[in-house]
Amino acid sequence: MDADFNKATKADIRAKALELKVHLFFERIELADIEQELSLDLLERMPMFNTDKGDWTMFSRAVLRNKAADMIRERGRVNEVMRDREASLEATLLANDDDEMEFLAYLIPDDAPSDIDALCLKLDVETILAKLPERLQRAAELLKTLTQSEAAAEMGMSRTMFRNQCLIPLKEAFQVLVS
Repeated sequence: MDADFNKATKADIRAKALELKVHLFFERIELADIEQELSLDLLERMPMFNTDKGDWTMFSRAVLRNKAADMIRERGRVNEVMRDREASLEATLLANDDDEMEFLAYLIPDDAPSDIDALCLKLDVETILAKLPERLQRAAELLKTLTQSEAAAEMGMSRTMFRNQCLIPLKEAFQVLVS
């Protein structure tokens, strides 16, 4: 392998890791850990590469794309299990139902607020939601009970379009709560 090959592959791994880091499930995971997991999968699959069937760039990008999709699915299952096990007084104070709590968990970082802070946070979230355009309010409402894919379908959008036009703006709108 030459130096250009290594640089290009490393750049692809970094780009895919950054893409995952922006994903709501991965915001709390270190970039280096994501890169390491992607790299390991690529190294494990390297023996399957066949120059007769295609070039390295296409192969490596396909492996990275598939591994990223697997990581998103797995992370979503882990988050689902953790949410199912969570039944705390704080959840009762924060929300009237589990769906609202689930939505807050996607938007708010891991810093565990006190009960008073949690109530203030709920009010802040409601205030921000009220100021959002109708399309983003609808997306937020759908995300209380649906997966991203289901919410995208409900709004008549592809997952990518939904992420770009709804999830990213929602996340940006709620950044004021963490800064």
